[in-house]
Amino acid sequence: MYLPFSYAKIYMGGIKMKKGQKKRVWTKEQKIEIIGKHLNEHISVRTLEEEYNADRKGNWQATKPLEIVVSDMTCIKHKGTYWEWTYLLDVFNNEIIASSVTNKVGSNLPYYHCLEYLIEKKKEQTYPVTLHTDQGSVYSSAGFYQTHKDYTNIIRSMSKAGTPTDNPIIESLNGWIKEEMRIDFNLKSVEGIPSFIEKYVHYFNNERLSYKLNYKTPVQYRIEQGFE
Repeated sequence: MYLPFSYAKIYMGGIKMKKGQKKRVWTKEQKIEIIGKHLNEHISVRTLEEEYNADRKGNWQATKPLEIVVSDMTCIKHKGTYWEWTYLLDVFNNEIIASSVTNKVGSNLPYYHCLEYLIEKKKEQTYPVTLHTDQGSVYSSAGFYQTHKDYTNIIRSMSKAGTPTDNPIIESLNGWIKEEMRIDFNLKSVEGIPSFIEKYVHYFNNERLSYKLNYKTPVQYRIEQGFE
C-alpha cells in the first residue's frame, strides 16, 4: 500500500518538528481519519460489483446470529446540527449490534468503530459473516477493505450502485426509526444525541416488540432460539 511521505510520517506517530517546536502526537482516531480520507481519495476497490456480490438476490434468511449483517449511515438533524449515525444490524433477529454517531460531517470514524466491533465478535465464531452495505465512499474505499481483508470469515456483499432496494432491510428501517425518534421520543427535547442514541439502541434491542419476531424483542428472540 502506497502512502505519500507526509502521510507515512503521520502514520508512524508524528511529523519531525524544528528545534523548539512541540511534536504533534496523533491519536489512533486521528490516524484512522487522516489516512482513511487519503485512501478514499486516492485508491478505489476496482470493479466492486465483481469483487463482491452485487446483491444478495433476495436471500436474507439467517439461521443464526452474525450470519448476515447489514450496515448503513443515516443523518439525524437536531437543533440545527446534522448527526451521522452508522450502525450494524443482525438480520437474524433485527438486533442493532454496533452503533456510532458523530456530528462531524463526512467523518469515517463511525464506520471503522462498527467494523472493529464486528471483527472482535467474529473472533469468537468459526462460521463466516456476510457484511452487506451500499457502495458509499467509506464502504467502498481501500482503507475500509484493508481493515478487514485479513479476516477471511468476513464476506463482503454490496448493493449495485444507486440501488437502495438491494439493501432493503436496513433501508426500510432508517425512515421509521427516525420518525419514531421524532414523534414517540420527542427528539426536539433531547439534549445530547450520543446519549440519546445509546438509550434508543437499548430500547430497540430490549424493549421494542417486533412483528417479524412474533412480538418479541430482538434480544428475547435470540435467547429463546438458544443463542446467548
